[in-house]
Amino acid sequence: PLGRDTGGTPETVLGLSREVLLKCMASQYVPSNIVVTVAGDVAHQEVVDAIYGYLGDWPSGEPGGWFPVSDEQGTPRVYLERRNSEQTHIALAMHGLPANHPQRYVLYLLNTILGEGMSSRLFLELREEQGLVYGVSSGVSHFRDSGALTVYAATDPRNAIPSLKTILTELGKVKDDVLETELSKAKEMAKGRLLLRLEDTRAVALWGGGQALLLGEIQTPEEVVSHIDAVTLEEVHAIAQTLISPQRFNLAVVGPHRGSGRFENLLGA
Repeated sequence: PLGRDTGGTPETVLGLSREVLLKCMASQYVPSNIVVTVAGDVAHQEVVDAIYGYLGDWPSGEPGGWFPVSDEQGTPRVYLERRNSEQTHIALAMHGLPANHPQRYVLYLLNTILGEGMSSRLFLELREEQGLVYGVSSGVSHFRDSGALTVYAATDPRNAIPSLKTILTELGKVKDDVLETELSKAKEMAKGRLLLRLEDTRAVALWGGGQALLLGEIQTPEEVVSHIDAVTLEEVHAIAQTLISPQRFNLAVVGPHRGSGRFENLLGA
């Protein structure tokens, strides 16, 4: 499940044996669960021949299943980890969209407006206008059947509550008030970042491999750009109304705080 640390726990790591590792490899690392992606000045058939030369006799198999998402949250949740640190770290997460959801480009642009970069709403309000945080941003994660929209901020412990209050205020504002100029700027920023990133050969390889493995198809950069351009202001408002739901907020706080009561009160937990 996504909530578990992929590195395991000290107990599970110490309990691993050679037999367990070999069994895992034999069950999961099978041809039907593998994508080989190559980017560079090479011929397609040359790569195919090389792959089959090395892996053509790889025994087939059926990989193990995965845990479907259990999406039953109806009340906000707060987790506090007390540390004697000079900063407080805040992460506020909301349910997002799966990797193949047709509205994922809408969410990407909403996130760009909200907290992507130094011209985003969160950065301008919390850092530039109010000086509450050392840094603030938002991001999206997409998985097979779920996703997340997450806001992160690092602040002085004395500013933790004011910072969270402002984050919640900005989330409320973006549900009802996004300007056409903001959306246009977000589109240009998104397209520019995409095209610049694909100048790197490694990024091109990951682009193709990730889509083939998770989506079952490979879109060209031009197709993705057309999807971004097609997003409307009404769609941005609709996805914000759907996903920014206080009843489904998940707050994690790490810092020198003795209790989570004040944070819970802000979220109504």
